[in-house]
Amino acid sequence: MQPGETLHFVLDLDGGMREVGELAESGALTATVGRRDTLDEGARACGGFARPHTTGKIVVTM
Repeated sequence: MQPGETLHFVLDLDGGMREVGELAESGALTATVGRRDTLDEGARACGGFARPHTTGKIVVTM
């Protein structure tokens, strides 16, 4: 991220993404993983969300 940029996270409090989660769990949806980061590399992962040319999902492992 660059100075002055803001990164927003959204928490699905009303459960609207439950159906999407169920579809993913059943294997009906697939996702391309672009990069894996460890929890220690969390700042790097957050920066990846802010880049306009990030391809695939960013996975943070614990």
